[in-house]
Amino acid sequence: MRNIAHIRAVVSDFVGREAGRSVALRTLRGPELDVSVDAEVPRPAASTLKVPIVIEVLRRIRKGIIGGCDRVRREELGKTVFPTLLNVFRWDHEFTVQELCGITLATSDNLTAQYLLETVGPPAVNDLLSSLGCHASRLQVGFRDFELSPIGRANITTAADQVRLLSYLHGSPEDEQVLLAMENGLRKSRTALRFPEDLRIANKTGSLNGVANDVALIRDGGLHLAVSVLTDGQKDTATTAIEIGDMVFTIWRELGGRVDEFG
Repeated sequence: MRNIAHIRAVVSDFVGREAGRSVALRTLRGPELDVSVDAEVPRPAASTLKVPIVIEVLRRIRKGIIGGCDRVRREELGKTVFPTLLNVFRWDHEFTVQELCGITLATSDNLTAQYLLETVGPPAVNDLLSSLGCHASRLQVGFRDFELSPIGRANITTAADQVRLLSYLHGSPEDEQVLLAMENGLRKSRTALRFPEDLRIANKTGSLNGVANDVALIRDGGLHLAVSVLTDGQKDTATTAIEIGDMVFTIWRELGGRVDEFG
């Protein structure tokens, strides 16, 4: 550890710049670090709760309750007014359920997330969260277009719960597929903003009006860092995204993490 006091100062500076910010950090391998500010404050979860949905679906696939190779036609996934990767596929194209899990986490697609949620049901996702110690997290609505309005704020979580979830994934080899999909996610403009592109960053963003969330597991050699940043009421989420990237990069560098590509 280089300077834990500096890391705490960096986190405090980020949280203090604008109201409605929470941070939780924990090293899961490497020098010990456990820092949080307002980490138990419930905030809108947005798409971060797509992760436990996929975990629950994959659990049922392993148990044989759901067929991972079962086919789902594109037309079954419905329509949205928002951009979706699904629109590059023919209406009769077929996906496996396993592929829908990967698409949900890698692209944060709302249509696939809604299909998976309807497959297992919100109570099962909430039971999973509770079993993992994420007692302040609650999924109450889905990801249909009308639920991406203020209604979507009913889904809540905390920065501390998100680190608990990342810690679980870190210690669960059978869920490596979840982390693989997150590592190959397309939304890397927050936590991963300043990092080398070859660094393993399994992250999941969450966005609503005024909300810019990102939770991530950064793994490189002997340093594994769980990061959870939740925000609400942000005046400019693009600026918040840059500040998240600057903060996490500074902390990673302070921990001695690699900051150059292919190093």
